[in-house]
Amino acid sequence: MKKRFFAMILAVLLTVTALPLLASAESTPASGTMDALSWTFNSSAGKLTITGSGAMKNYNGSSQKSPFYGHNDIRTVEIGYGVTSVGDYAFYGCGQLRNVSLPEETMETIGKSAFEGNTKLEAILIPSGVETLGENCFRDCAALAAVGMGSGVKKIKDGAFHGCTKLWDVYVEGGEEFFDTLHVSDDNEPLQNSNPITECEFGRCGETQIWFYDGVDKTLTVLGEGEMEEFDYDMNPAPFSNLEAKKAVIGKSVGSVSDWAFYYLEDLEEIAVEAGSAYLTVENRALYDAKKTRLIAFPNKSNAVTLRIPEGVTEIAPGAAGNAKKLFQVFVPKSMKTVGYGAFEYCEGLKEVYYTGTKLAWDKIGIGDANDPLLNASRWYTIDSIMLSIAAPAAGETPIRTYIIPALEGKFLPYQVNGVSWTPDDATFQNGKTYTVTFLVTAKEGYRMPAEAKDLAATVNGKPALCRLVEIQTGAVKRICAEVSFTFPTLQEFMLGDVDNDTKITASDARLALRRAVDLETYAPGSREFKACDVDKDGSVTANDARSILRAAVDLEDPATW
Repeated sequence: MKKRFFAMILAVLLTVTALPLLASAESTPASGTMDALSWTFNSSAGKLTITGSGAMKNYNGSSQKSPFYGHNDIRTVEIGYGVTSVGDYAFYGCGQLRNVSLPEETMETIGKSAFEGNTKLEAILIPSGVETLGENCFRDCAALAAVGMGSGVKKIKDGAFHGCTKLWDVYVEGGEEFFDTLHVSDDNEPLQNSNPITECEFGRCGETQIWFYDGVDKTLTVLGEGEMEEFDYDMNPAPFSNLEAKKAVIGKSVGSVSDWAFYYLEDLEEIAVEAGSAYLTVENRALYDAKKTRLIAFPNKSNAVTLRIPEGVTEIAPGAAGNAKKLFQVFVPKSMKTVGYGAFEYCEGLKEVYYTGTKLAWDKIGIGDANDPLLNASRWYTIDSIMLSIAAPAAGETPIRTYIIPALEGKFLPYQVNGVSWTPDDATFQNGKTYTVTFLVTAKEGYRMPAEAKDLAATVNGKPALCRLVEIQTGAVKRICAEVSFTFPTLQEFMLGDVDNDTKITASDARLALRRAVDLETYAPGSREFKACDVDKDGSVTANDARSILRAAVDLEDPATW
């Protein structure tokens, strides 16, 4: 009984202890004031904006709670120029708070438990003007992985980073000497055990994105969420342009990377996206959106000489591979619709472009200006289909003439065909024997032959024949040849009932037979027409023959019984 009683007491105590960390179900008001400061809240974006001059009011988290205490509808906090502090317990327990922007010029203090329990916060920049980080100010921010610490910080109080179990990198603006003299109070093991990066730079690259640069590892890291600011190659380059970064790492919550973002990173060899991203992905060194419909960037100094763009990509962003000077060949999928301005501008080594579609389809792609290397490279297209029509001769004739009729989007394209005639080993065709004709097919310059037999079609006398591509090695030279196999049909001199020789028995044949029976047609005995009329094979053509042909035409009689 005692054990059960104490267990109940312990459960109550644990519940009471945990209460301050529970997110409030209250909604943040659209606007309000805190002494000299005021705020507005955009509920659809989850963004809280605080403006004014002076210090933020302090709260105690119990009898006095901030207007935002434990609110779960706040995702972004932006504190404007003029505000000098973040008050005690100001954003305590805001479980969905992911982005915090503090004013570089005026912020001086981050108060006690100001951001405690913000379990979604991944990165924070501490402005240079901040001198003190209050007790427990970032306590239990379990997702906090990177901190950019301004050179003005002098004191970090007890428990400021307690429970920040993912805090691996602290970017220290003041250098190694600054970090060594920094006063760090007790209960800050995650900070003390973290990796201090003293050769670094950091800043914002969007309203909800932060970038960090490790000058030793030459690594650029982008964290945060949402959209990156829109950069360009001229008037508004990315703030981390011209760094000596060799690797760029993009956090799993980052929603987008701007066009031109990595354009000026001339030493960039690799782009990586943290596992679990629902927004971005990397394939064959190139950065794409998650659905792989848009190529965003390719590292300028990648050792890869080949860029293979997967099928399904419809757009290459402006400047995407604009400085990839080692790039030698690009494989472009037939799904491509748009190539942005300067996507391959300075790709001096680009010599070959392999397009999996046809030339007609390539000509429909919208290719922006400043893409001369792409347009001047040797381009190879795919022949979607080849239709071979082989005209078989009559029995007894020796040569077989071969024709190639390329069918492509309803239009004919010019191809060169070497070996357009073929003579079988036999002096004449033999009925029922299978023949194979192989001849060299050379595509027009700029085209390449399809690799699989399913892309080929052949007919002999209007009937399908087996057709496939074969590769023939002659010395050191490989040649692509088309090989067609077909069985020469067993030819009949005539077919009973088929007087007009159209391979069908119709009422027209019955009419012709009847006309011969009454001497209105002059088919001579022994001629093909006469033999076709004489279905009862009695050596004469009568009305009975005409009647049998008519019955066969309407399926009342089987010609096989004749």
